[in-house]
Amino acid sequence: MEKLKNSLPKRLFWIVWTVVWISLALVVQGAAEEKKVITSPGEAIGEAARRITEDSKAAYHGTRDAVAKSSKEVVEGAKKAFQEARGAGTQAVKDVKKGLNKEPASQP
Repeated sequence: MEKLKNSLPKRLFWIVWTVVWISLALVVQGAAEEKKVITSPGEAIGEAARRITEDSKAAYHGTRDAVAKSSKEVVEGAKKAFQEARGAGTQAVKDVKKGLNKEPASQP
């Protein structure tokens, strides 16, 4: 019986202690997420410039990746078109040579 009396206060202590820590963690987290109050026009200008810089960097990186991908696709397409045209040109030359070497067709 003595053991149960000691364990109940210990359990209550740990329950209360846990609730206090959770509450403290939530309050601190909420305080950390509060918006910063801008007190001067200079500070507002600096904050706006910082945001514009961050947005510009993000846009630059997104655009850079898209341009690199597009450029690579264009180069690959141009190489493929060149190979096809080269093959067609070679075939055209062979066909012209065949046509020149044939005897004239008889006319009815």
